[in-house]
Amino acid sequence: VHLFGLTDETDDGSEISWNLRTKLYGTPTIQSYWRRVNYELKAESAQPLTATAYFSSSSSLISKSRTWMSTINENVLELGLNIKAPAVAFALSGMGQVKIRGLSIDGRTMTPGAPKRNR
Repeated sequence: VHLFGLTDETDDGSEISWNLRTKLYGTPTIQSYWRRVNYELKAESAQPLTATAYFSSSSSLISKSRTWMSTINENVLELGLNIKAPAVAFALSGMGQVKIRGLSIDGRTMTPGAPKRNR
């Protein structure tokens, strides 16, 4: 019998699958513009990592995903969003040992009735 502890990095030699999901960002009643999200992490082995953003809208759930091959060092993974939605939650998944150092979100609330900026 093999008992797995919280410090096990493998399942008898096979890398362990993992999935992280954040809280909901934004306000369901106020529209926001979501530009991008950056994941800062360190992978202990080269592995595919999949990032997904889940957007809520009044009529449906929209998602955007991207998969990267990580390197065996510091990684900054950027998921371009460019979408208007009231709220968003983020997910990151992979296999093997990863240290997630940070998550930065670039977005802003769209104030109703405010003038639009010219670019």
